[in-house]
Amino acid sequence: MSLGRAKQLHEDFQALKMLHRQRLTAEFQRQCESCADSITEKISFQQGVAFHRGDWPAHCTASLCLLSPSGDHLLLTHHKKLGKWLQLGGHIDEDETPQDAALREGEEESGLPRESFELLLKETGALLDVDVHTIPPSAKEPEHEHLDLRYLARAFGTTALPPLTMSDESHALKWVPLRDLKRHTTEESLLRLGRKISSLQQLGSLP
Repeated sequence: MSLGRAKQLHEDFQALKMLHRQRLTAEFQRQCESCADSITEKISFQQGVAFHRGDWPAHCTASLCLLSPSGDHLLLTHHKKLGKWLQLGGHIDEDETPQDAALREGEEESGLPRESFELLLKETGALLDVDVHTIPPSAKEPEHEHLDLRYLARAFGTTALPPLTMSDESHALKWVPLRDLKRHTTEESLLRLGRKISSLQQLGSLP
């Protein structure tokens, strides 16, 4: 299963790089290619074993960047453990693909049923962004890296913001206007998501 996921991820990375080369700026392209190549190298070094929480020294995580029906708001959760606003996401279960994990996390953390949102960017397997970041040591886990795979989706509906149900992992949930992300975070990786989504919208690359 892990080797199959690694193969699919490699194919999605190639499509993601092509998307960046054709439609996004050099800044986005450099970051994407650097992180995608780094993740590919780490997964290869660990012989494909990099998809579960117990895989060391690095493992993949999956995020869902969920847009409102109008596409101008991004759903953020105020994470209890980390104490900051983030996109939805978490670890990948044993029998899941990264995309499946992102969809599950989106459903669990928003309270919205899976049928109420659709994946975008089908040519990349809905993959929008990749990020590598270090997780500090805790009482239960040593320092390690998260290889975060970030998928893009949009809620169905009209312009109204769908009602949400908060999970026990969150202090709050909020539909945040893309233009107001800086009021909620200083995290460059999250701000980059907002800039990237806005750029694709301006190009007409999102339905």
